[in-house]
Amino acid sequence: MDAGADAATDAAIDAGPSALALVEAEHDRVAPGAREAASGDLDLTRDRELALQPFDVDTCVRAAFRAGAPVSIAIVDAHQRAVANADGSEGTLGASGPICFRKGDAVTFRFDGQSRLAIVVWATP
Repeated sequence: MDAGADAATDAAIDAGPSALALVEAEHDRVAPGAREAASGDLDLTRDRELALQPFDVDTCVRAAFRAGAPVSIAIVDAHQRAVANADGSEGTLGASGPICFRKGDAVTFRFDGQSRLAIVVWATP
C-alpha cells in the first residue's frame, strides 16, 4: 500500500461514521420494533422531498434526521396537509409518539434547507 492510500484510509477512519449511520443507530431509541421504510443521504440543493409508497395497511411512522445546517421538514399526507413538522440540524418526527396513517395514504417528507440531510423513516407494522 502506498502513502497516499494510507492517508486516505486514515482520513476515512478519523471522519468516523457517516451521518446516515448515526441516524440509523437511533433505531432502538426512536422506533424500537419498527422496520426501516425509507432512508437517504440527500443534497437539499436538489433533493426537496422523500416520497413513500402508499401504505398497504394502516401504518405509523417515526423518523430521525441529521443535517449539516438547520432545515425544516414537513410530513405531508395525500391531501397535501402537513401532519408533522421539525426544524433544526438534528431531531425526530414523531418524537412524542408515532404519526399514523390509513391504508392507501401516501406520505411525503418535504425539506427546506441548503445542506446535506441524512434521514431514516421507520414504520409499523
